[in-house]
Amino acid sequence: MLSLRVFFMNDSDWKMYREAIFNIYFLSITVLDTF
Repeated sequence: MLSLRVFFMNDSDWKMYREAIFNIYFLSITVLDTF
């Protein structure tokens, strides 16, 4: 499960993972707003 995988990540991996999710999330919002 994804949640278990995230739980066992160390701090540096979790920060990069979270940052990537936020970047994709805001990018998708921006793209959707333009349409």
